[in-house]
Amino acid sequence: MRIGRSATTLFLANAGKALLLFAGTAYFSQVLGGAGFAPAILFEALLGLLSIPADMGLRGAVEKRISEGDRAGVVVATSLVLKTVPLLLVGGVVLLFRGQIAAYLGAPLASLLVLTLAVQEAALVCTAAVRGELRVSASAPIMFSKYAGWVGIGVVLVQFGYGALAPVYGLLGGNVVALLWAVATLRATPGRPAVATARSLVRYARYNVVSDIGGYAYNWIDVLVLGLFVAPASVTAYEIAWRVSMTVMTFSAALSDTIFPQISAWDADGSKRRIEQLLPHMLALSIFVAVPSFFGALLYADAILAFVFAPEYTIAAVALVVLMGEKVFQSVHAVLGRTLQAIDRPDLAAMATVLAIAVNVVFNVVLIQAYGIVGAAAATALSFLLNTVAHGYFVAQFLSIEIPARQIAHSVLSAVAMTAGLLLVRQTFGVTTPLALVGNIFLGGFLYVVAMLLSRQVRWTVRYSFRAGESV
Repeated sequence: MRIGRSATTLFLANAGKALLLFAGTAYFSQVLGGAGFAPAILFEALLGLLSIPADMGLRGAVEKRISEGDRAGVVVATSLVLKTVPLLLVGGVVLLFRGQIAAYLGAPLASLLVLTLAVQEAALVCTAAVRGELRVSASAPIMFSKYAGWVGIGVVLVQFGYGALAPVYGLLGGNVVALLWAVATLRATPGRPAVATARSLVRYARYNVVSDIGGYAYNWIDVLVLGLFVAPASVTAYEIAWRVSMTVMTFSAALSDTIFPQISAWDADGSKRRIEQLLPHMLALSIFVAVPSFFGALLYADAILAFVFAPEYTIAAVALVVLMGEKVFQSVHAVLGRTLQAIDRPDLAAMATVLAIAVNVVFNVVLIQAYGIVGAAAATALSFLLNTVAHGYFVAQFLSIEIPARQIAHSVLSAVAMTAGLLLVRQTFGVTTPLALVGNIFLGGFLYVVAMLLSRQVRWTVRYSFRAGESV
């Protein structure tokens, strides 16, 4: 697996997924309205919450053990057997409290929630196995197909009059498509579950589940708390701002997902030096998109929300700026967090995550009541800054980390130069139409890339990333 090539393929798939998510959110929010789209948003939030006890950290364990050289067929079969019990328990609890869930979601969707959860978990296990085979690029189309199914099926169902249920059924259909694609992509031949493999998976998963909880808390705790204190329309506006900000993570997410199985394989072989050589380059690349996106949000947050979605969602403009700034921290964390898990220290990743979750929950409750959706964004940013620092500290206990200070400084300076150029263009021509907004965004990207490539260190980092890794 060549890291640069695999990361590029995964980035393109993630970018396509982000565009689909962006387009689907824009369409459903405009057609259904803020209140009409809210049940689907809360359904997905609850699906994310339930996926934690339904998985119990096993997906990460599957990818880790296969990348270390364990037989993929045996690992997948064993993990599916292990997941049966928690899935049945979670499904039973959901059906037992179907009345309360219907009241929370605004529709009787408990049975559909259980079915979607089961299909999603099977698809994610198979996808993790493909990545564990050091075939990250082959896994790229799988999650893209999920969101293609979500948008395609959802749009069709809207036309057939399903209303607020259309994006919910679309999510189920998208997961079915992803499962079929993942099964077709997996190279592993079917194996029989093994007790030794089960023990190995559980040893890793018992700590990895805590990191999964942290990921859920990061993605959905703010939305769940907002649902208790603000109107549904404000929840929708915040979720739209959140999804816009998440498009920034396509690049760093591709990097982190690519390096995990490779670092895991090197760690199993005792190739510590190769990991230490790789990390500075990955840290430098991780913020390549996040830094200019923050500066861009300072200029265009209102325009993005008004032109792409609807003027009513500009109430989340400040929250969008804060969330874009937070993505700089998350981009660095994406590399450090996956590195710590890859060197078989999920226990330390769990420790950092527990601390961040506590801060996240407390800050969300306090700041949302004081500042609404801006408070939710600030709470998320503060908790993730702490999480990133903690992960960096733990990684440094095992690996020598060289901070790429020159590349980071050059990224910031390039973003400042980009912003200056865009300010001049905006003052001269204005941004009064969606086409003008798109033109400004592409111009900003061009200016930033040109400024970045003036750095010899940046050019070397790009070349190195395409050579690092091993062919499989």
